[in-house]
Amino acid sequence: MAETDRPRIVVFGAGAIGLSFIGQIFGRSGYEVIFVDTNESVVRRINAHRRYRVRLISPDGTHRIVEIDNVSARDVADHAAIKTALRDRPIVATAVGLRAFPAVLKTLRSAVSDACELQLLDVLAAENIHDPRAIAQRVLRRHAPGVHPCSVGKMVPLGTGTVERGVVEIASEAFNTLIVDGTGWRGPKPEDVEWITLVNDIEAWIDRKLFIHNLGHSACAWRARAIGPEIRTIAEAITRPEIRDHVASVMNTAARVLARVYPGSFSESDLLAHVRDLIHRFGNIALADTVERVGRDLERKLGRDERIVGAMLLAARFDAADAALGTLASVVFDALRFGTAGAATLETDRSITAELVSARSAPKIVLARLAKLSLSMPAHRRVLTALDSG
Repeated sequence: MAETDRPRIVVFGAGAIGLSFIGQIFGRSGYEVIFVDTNESVVRRINAHRRYRVRLISPDGTHRIVEIDNVSARDVADHAAIKTALRDRPIVATAVGLRAFPAVLKTLRSAVSDACELQLLDVLAAENIHDPRAIAQRVLRRHAPGVHPCSVGKMVPLGTGTVERGVVEIASEAFNTLIVDGTGWRGPKPEDVEWITLVNDIEAWIDRKLFIHNLGHSACAWRARAIGPEIRTIAEAITRPEIRDHVASVMNTAARVLARVYPGSFSESDLLAHVRDLIHRFGNIALADTVERVGRDLERKLGRDERIVGAMLLAARFDAADAALGTLASVVFDALRFGTAGAATLETDRSITAELVSARSAPKIVLARLAKLSLSMPAHRRVLTALDSG
């Protein structure tokens, strides 16, 4: 295939997910991949070598190196270069996180001077954001592009990149399936990318990722910190029967709730099989994913739409949900105690735990503040009441 014949994707974010997942699967499917990032070293090294490497690690510890060729990078401040990269309406992808996502949209607005052209773009939002379309509409109003949420299930620990020279290399688990919203595309869908699954019920898949995968991952870290501060990695933690059984109980509970919320998308048996597969993947020793990385940032992870409170609010929709809420509440107690002095790296985590341990506030008061829950709302009240027995 001639260089000019290649389809193109412009990926905002040359970090863990952008490099190991989005750039990898599109690059291996014959796309020209152009990264946009703030990291001058990564931009320089990608442009120097026109390629990078991904080390894919299977749960059994085997490794496979894949080379991604026909790659280049642009500095996020170089709007002229970004505008050139966006010629002919390539697919745009973002892998920058919730906090930076609005800034990427503003960069697109600056780089695409014609508002009509901006509206015709397709943006693949690899962010695990519940409603990136709403964010795009707030930022860009009626000129928002076609935004397609994704369920990103790939685990990429921090600190897996190479030293600050040579070819960029990153390690990740070998899991490569990307679930993408298949509705409302303005241009051709990426149906030629082997590892993409297009779905018409993306909200269900995002909830599956958040309320089973993310919840289980965090529950593992929070319980590990609670019972064994010496436990360093998730892989080590999940081998402990008392942690593994707790995590399985929490994830199975969330799976049963999701089967009731989305009966047209998932069966309970499919979701329980997904739980078993995830627990197997959590045990990937070669990833060396740390308890601290997975468990930290309580202020965000205990938010109303996040992994644990969001799951509890779904459970609270149903009658006879007390048992489910009680199981999920146990995760909250572990989380609130995660920021133990000397172990937690974030001051905000330490302050949340200090508030709880000092008995200045009961667990439900701390959670109500963090998740912005109100006793005046029935569902919120059910969630907070579930913490009364802790």
